[in-house]
Amino acid sequence: MKKLLLFLAFVAFISERASSQTALADTSKPHDPKNEIRIDLNYFLDLFKNQTNLPSTTLFSLSGCRFLSEKTFLRIDLGAGYSSSNTKKDTVPKSTYTDVEQSYGIGLGRETKISKRFAFFYGGEALLQPTYNKTEQPLLATSGPGFVIQTNTVHNTYYGASAFMGFKLFLFSRISLSTETFVNFLFLNTINSTTYDITPAQNTRSTTKGFNTTYYLPSTIYINI
Repeated sequence: MKKLLLFLAFVAFISERASSQTALADTSKPHDPKNEIRIDLNYFLDLFKNQTNLPSTTLFSLSGCRFLSEKTFLRIDLGAGYSSSNTKKDTVPKSTYTDVEQSYGIGLGRETKISKRFAFFYGGEALLQPTYNKTEQPLLATSGPGFVIQTNTVHNTYYGASAFMGFKLFLFSRISLSTETFVNFLFLNTINSTTYDITPAQNTRSTTKGFNTTYYLPSTIYINI
């Protein structure tokens, strides 16, 4: 009887371990990621393309996606770029150029697997894209010797909506490459100011408003982690 009880206890122990391992194996199945970070790879390529003797701004883009369900995701896009350069001649004050770009977006999208390696996604988002450009350059004074420093600043504010769609190529279960095409529907507000350091009577300021629709072909490669 004692041996029978020990045998039953041993069988119960083995059964319990087997069931716990089975449950652990079931819960360890891979799941779709709930969060995803997207990095613009073209930014790093553009750094090598830009010519150092010309002012240029490369926008670095970073996106975060939160999957609200298996197919629906919330996307937040952030972008920023800055460049500054100057030109100096022997007898002329230097000219300086500054460019600043920013981009903010938030929206919803849907993603559908079309095969083990590929997925199709689409959606829309609200956009805000402010830019700033400043140029300082010397001009010969119209009266008397010397130079007048002309400063021109341009503030552009784009705001509106964008619709996007694209494809993903899964390299691994949680790492993929993607590209997308999108169309922007944006309002524009531009403030253009020109000032002169010693002749302020010539200063000017103008404001322009408008609306434009722009379609962009797929040209950027992103890595999604």
